[in-house]
Amino acid sequence: MGGRLHSLSIWISTPCADDVSLDKKDGDGTFLHLKNLESLRIAGMDKSGLPSWVDEGLKMLSKITLCNTHLTTGKLETLSKLTRLLCLRLHHGSFMEEELAFRADGFIALKFLLLESAATTKLTFEENASPQLEKIIWSMDAKVAARASAPGIECLAGLKQVVLKGLHEGDSCPLVEKAIAKHPKHPAIKFSIGVWKIVAVTSTT
Repeated sequence: MGGRLHSLSIWISTPCADDVSLDKKDGDGTFLHLKNLESLRIAGMDKSGLPSWVDEGLKMLSKITLCNTHLTTGKLETLSKLTRLLCLRLHHGSFMEEELAFRADGFIALKFLLLESAATTKLTFEENASPQLEKIIWSMDAKVAARASAPGIECLAGLKQVVLKGLHEGDSCPLVEKAIAKHPKHPAIKFSIGVWKIVAVTSTT
């Protein structure tokens, strides 16, 4: 059955014990045959984190959504090798490091990134990282916005829009806006009504 599975959602509604894991055990083939998996959502694995079977072997995987499932920088490196991954959604409790870094030649197909983290204040893109990334949604409060930065974002050739979610009219995110201003497509900064602030990258050609 696993070989025919295209979408998988795992939701843990109660707090997990330290020894609870989604990793395959000896003699357990539950997660061994997911070669055709295209969409994966895991919520609630806040202690054990992303299971080991989520690796570059999932060659068809195009969407990953995590919520309260800890993603380490090491596992992020593994995900960066998924050549068909188009969408990465990191909801609250998924990435708790200060810096989320996209390394060179990683995430080559990624088009959409969602980041919700009260801990992350630096979103870094090395040259040749995520060359097809078109849209970034970064959720933050005013306190995070005052320190947030996005070095290398000007290197994202395919970038069309950055949405800073959670900011009210009058709030600012100066370092991120400064980085986007370096983008060769000459970004136009727009404010929307309510809790959204949109920084749209528009081509002048």
